[in-house]
Amino acid sequence: MEIISTVALISINETLLVQLLSFLIFLFLINRVMFRPLRSNMEARAGYMENLEKEISAAGEEILTIRKKIRQGESDTVREAQRLRRSLETEARQDVEMIRRTGAQTVQRLRQTANEDLDRLMAETRRQLRAESGSIAMTLMASILERNVSQ
Repeated sequence: MEIISTVALISINETLLVQLLSFLIFLFLINRVMFRPLRSNMEARAGYMENLEKEISAAGEEILTIRKKIRQGESDTVREAQRLRRSLETEARQDVEMIRRTGAQTVQRLRQTANEDLDRLMAETRRQLRAESGSIAMTLMASILERNVSQ
């Protein structure tokens, strides 16, 4: 072999093969040591982010479902409260009507009792007045006639 002593920018000789082999070994090592773990971490992170997005989406749907249940519960509660209010109003009206009827019956009984007592007192007073008016009339006739009047 002969040594050539020309100076050139690029010379194709054995060092090119060594550099190429060295570069390929470097690529292999950097791929194994750096790029593969980095890619696996990136894929793991992408999977984790995907799972987080799914969980966030599921949580959002669950929140919507819970809100819907709460609204349904509120409307059910409002309907039940309105039904109870109507029921209580109906019961109150019935109670008022019963109290009014009972009061009217009590007033009627008291009025009837008072009328009976008044009729009895009037009858007794008339009897007493007849008895007294008879004796007063006899006394008046005796004093007017100036003599004793017998019955």
